[in-house]
Amino acid sequence: MKQRVLIVHPVLEGHGGGQAVAAWTIQALRDSTELTLLTKRKVDCDELNSYYGTALKPSDFQIHYVPSIYDRIPALMPFHGDFLKAAFLSRCCKWLIARQPFDVIISTNNEFDFGTKGIQYVHFPWNATPGAANEHKLWNSWPRESDKKRWYQFAGSVALYWGICKWIGGISPERIRRNVTLANSEYTRGLIRGAYEIDSVVVHPPVPGGFPGIPWEQRESSFVALGRQAPEKNWPQAVEILRLVRASGHPVRFTLIGSRDHPETERQLAQLAKQHSDWFTVHTNLLREQTIQIVARHRYGIHCMVREHFGIAVAEFQRAGCIPFVHRSGGPMEIAGFDDRLMFENSAEAAAKISRVLEDEDLQRELAAQANARAARWTIETFMQEIRRQVEEFS
Repeated sequence: MKQRVLIVHPVLEGHGGGQAVAAWTIQALRDSTELTLLTKRKVDCDELNSYYGTALKPSDFQIHYVPSIYDRIPALMPFHGDFLKAAFLSRCCKWLIARQPFDVIISTNNEFDFGTKGIQYVHFPWNATPGAANEHKLWNSWPRESDKKRWYQFAGSVALYWGICKWIGGISPERIRRNVTLANSEYTRGLIRGAYEIDSVVVHPPVPGGFPGIPWEQRESSFVALGRQAPEKNWPQAVEILRLVRASGHPVRFTLIGSRDHPETERQLAQLAKQHSDWFTVHTNLLREQTIQIVARHRYGIHCMVREHFGIAVAEFQRAGCIPFVHRSGGPMEIAGFDDRLMFENSAEAAAKISRVLEDEDLQRELAAQANARAARWTIETFMQEIRRQVEEFS
C-alpha cells in the first residue's frame, strides 16, 4: 500500500526557491505515494509547470485549503505577519491530521510543529535573528521583517506577538527539534544548529536546467540576474557595480529578469532602467522559455543579496554556463565554491574583481569550466531522489 503523505506549504504561486521546492517535492512523490496538499490558495498546475518545468496535474494530489479568515487576520497587521500566518497553518495542520491519518507529513516552508514527528525543509529558520550564526537566539527574534526597527517593535510587543503566535499554533520548540530536518545549504544548516542545537541534512533545492549550450565565444560579454523585485535582493547595488565596471573601460550590459514582489522596488528599478537605458534592461515575469534563452546568451551572472539562504538563481547561472559573482555571505558562497575571485563585500571590490576577469581570457575559461563542473551538484533529479529517500526511510 502506498504511503499517505501530507505536504504543507502556504502558497504555491509566484516565483522563488520555496515554491520550487514545494512543486518538485510534489513531482517527486506523486507516483509513489498517496499525496495530499494543505495550502491557502488555489493551485494552478499549468502555471507551476510553465515556470518550474514540472508536469503536475490536479489529479496527482488532493488539496485541503486553510480557511480564508486565517489569511485576512495577518493582513490587518502593520507588518508582514509571516510567523502569525505560519501559526494559523500549524493550527490547521493539527486539525487535519486529527481527522485524517497520514504516514508522513512534510513542511516545505521552514520548521513546523505538526503536533507529531514530521519532515521539515528549512530555507531559513524562523527563530534566527539577522547576522552571524552565533547571534541566534531561540524564539526571541522578529520573524524576517526589516532590520530597521519600527514603532511596534519594542521588546514588549515583540514578546507578546511571539507568545500569541505560539499559542495559536500550539507551537513547541521541542516538537520541532524531533522532526527530521532538511536544510537548503550548509549556511542554513549552521543557522539551524545555532538556533535549535540539532543537526540537519543538506538537500540543495531543485535547480531548473534546460539551458541551450551556447559556446563561450558566442555569448555576450555581459551580465544577467534573476530574482524577485524585492529590496533585500539589492538590485541597485548590482547596477552600481556594473556602472563602475563600465567606467573602468568595459562596455558591459546588464539584464535583470525579475518577478513582481515589492512596488517601491519595482519603481526604483524602472527609474534606474530609464536612467541607464543604453545598458540596463529589466524584464518582468517572463515565461521560463524566454528566461533560459536570455540567460544562456550571457557569460556572467551577478547576485548581491546579503545572507541569501541558498541562492537558486546563482545555481541557475552555473547550469546555464555563466560565471557567477556573489556577495561574500550566505548560501551563494557555497554555490561559487568559496572562490574568492567570485565573491565581494562591497561595490568597489566587486567591480575590481569583475574587471580582472574581463581582462583575462584564460581566467574566464577557467572559471567557466569550474561553473560547469559545479552545476552537476544542483540537479532536479538529485533533489527528487533525496526527497523520495527521506520519505521512504522516515520513521
